[in-house]
Amino acid sequence: MKKKTRFLGTALLLAALTVNAQDKETFLPNTFRMQAGYTLTGTAKQNFSPWGKDYNSKLMGGMIVELDYARLWKQRSYNDRAFGIGMKYQMVKLKSDEYGLAGTTDRVKDRPITHYIAPQFVRSYQIAPKLYNTINIGAGYMYYYNDGRKNGKSCVTKGSGFGINWGLDIEYRMLPNVGFAVDVNYTYSGFGKLHQTYEGQKTTVELNSDYEFRPSHMDF
Repeated sequence: MKKKTRFLGTALLLAALTVNAQDKETFLPNTFRMQAGYTLTGTAKQNFSPWGKDYNSKLMGGMIVELDYARLWKQRSYNDRAFGIGMKYQMVKLKSDEYGLAGTTDRVKDRPITHYIAPQFVRSYQIAPKLYNTINIGAGYMYYYNDGRKNGKSCVTKGSGFGINWGLDIEYRMLPNVGFAVDVNYTYSGFGKLHQTYEGQKTTVELNSDYEFRPSHMDF
């Protein structure tokens, strides 16, 4: 296979629902958030295809779903600041039309999906009445699965790797328990190998400087 460097750039506007069991706190001690939207990909050097960076434009967008939990504690010396820990889950799902591989008669179709889960460190600031800014950073596990097709037959590619993420959001607290937020998130990971199954044959691709596979995405 050709050398692959994959970067997923996205444009995504998210409405985040926040729920908490205690409504008298300035900072919600237990925060649950769900986000869903459309992610844009396939520009510049971004690549989500297992066939190489030459096919980055074949996957132009798809769906992203994210779930977050955070437990916050207010800082004793600052009433407008809090810190905490949490957990993040992300799923990105894309789908391409059929396209040909250069220099061959092969026709392929991609249906990749990634799952990412990671513990988080969280900092939150109250910047105005009912207005909050939250920053999070974490590291965890990413799994890649492409239920693709090659010449009309199943061609499955999968792999896993270590990932890191960071995020920034601005939340407006409409009610003590409910708020809406707009945020930006970046997730990056590196893989050591990929496994592919085609026509009953299983192959393993060892990744190195000549064959990089670094699934990443940015969500707005």
